[in-house]
Amino acid sequence: MKFYSHSTKENDKIIGTKEIKDHLNQVLKLAIESLNKTSFSDLYSSSIEDIIKYTCLFHDLGKYTSYFQDYLLKENDTGSLRYHSDISAIFAFNYLKYSNVFNNDKRSYFPFWVYYLIKHHHLSLKSLKDQNLFGNNPAGFKNNYQLKRNNLINNNDLISDEFSIQNISNFLDLPLEEDIINRANWLKGREKNIENYFYVLYCFSLLIEADKLNASGTEVYLPKKIPVERLDKYLEGKNKTKKQINTDRNEVRALVCSEENINKIIEKKGIYTLTAPTGIGKTLTSLNLALELKKRLDEKGQNTQIIYCLPFINIIEQTSKEFEALFSDITILKHHQYSDIFSKKEENENTNSIENKLMELECWQGDLIITTFVQFLHTIIGNKNKLLKKFHHLSNSIIILDEVQAINIQYWPLIGAVLHYLVKFLNSKIILMTATKPLIIESTKKYLLQN
Repeated sequence: MKFYSHSTKENDKIIGTKEIKDHLNQVLKLAIESLNKTSFSDLYSSSIEDIIKYTCLFHDLGKYTSYFQDYLLKENDTGSLRYHSDISAIFAFNYLKYSNVFNNDKRSYFPFWVYYLIKHHHLSLKSLKDQNLFGNNPAGFKNNYQLKRNNLINNNDLISDEFSIQNISNFLDLPLEEDIINRANWLKGREKNIENYFYVLYCFSLLIEADKLNASGTEVYLPKKIPVERLDKYLEGKNKTKKQINTDRNEVRALVCSEENINKIIEKKGIYTLTAPTGIGKTLTSLNLALELKKRLDEKGQNTQIIYCLPFINIIEQTSKEFEALFSDITILKHHQYSDIFSKKEENENTNSIENKLMELECWQGDLIITTFVQFLHTIIGNKNKLLKKFHHLSNSIIILDEVQAINIQYWPLIGAVLHYLVKFLNSKIILMTATKPLIIESTKKYLLQN
């Protein structure tokens, strides 16, 4: 018997599209390929591949029940018995707790991370203080769990063979709720809890993006080289007249994009500011700098995206037109609440291809992303599943925040602190642009000192 993770309907007939074992291995492959260089502590960095491996391999194990298969392939209403995340998470927790994967005392709480990530892979992330194993109805949860457990054990031979695990029943007993809560509390009280935040969001993003891209059949974009020479030539032609403003623009660009400046940004972590008067050409100068940085970083083997953030949608539309005129042969994504995924729709496109376009947009499958402050800030400071798919794309990316003074001043300390940690843990290169020197960096100090 074949067990499927996903299905589709063709000519009013439901057919399975992906076997569970294939889906799990494909998600793992995609997540590992998406891993980028990070700067977490040695303990976290050395464990990240194991966390990703077991999170991806076990996240849909609960779909091997007949309850889920009947729901998927026959549209039978099996109620909450079809839910697979909890039992998948508990299996992973038990397996990692009793195996030698995380045998170091300092890594003894890592099985909880895998449990937490799997449990939430169809949900928004919840606070560590809300880790109630049995939910609001403990008796109902335990009864349902026992039914699903017994159902899974009926398929022990197949599952054991596909996962190379001798007896899955050894890892399906409900853990003590205190075991879950104690590990969550230990992490919650950990001195470096800000590192936990970025680590969990990074791992979660790798899982849910890979899961949703694979499930939807959306192709992963292959980065293209962006010809920086094309922009150089365009700017030279645009600014060749001897008007004073063009002289000033050329001087600013030469200074900002100098070899010395580029080397400094690549070699030294930090948040950089480009402060210059309106009309001096900050937009194209910053793009020129970003392209030079991307070229150097790509040569070092890093997967670098350019993420250009603006406060208003009308400015995004204007900026994207200018960028698209220059680089029509690369993938430029405009991501805001009114993004038109139908603008290039072909006559023969079906619903699936439209869903793929939406997935490409939400997962930032492009070379150059132009987005709003809202999209960017809700990704770095948030818990929503839909928004966190793209979080890991911030790693090693060049992030430009244009007109940063448009952000409400009351949010500056928090945003400045989060930008600091993006640089620290994810190696992001951040450039803030404004006509007046922003105080956002100075206002972070009280947050940084507290953490």
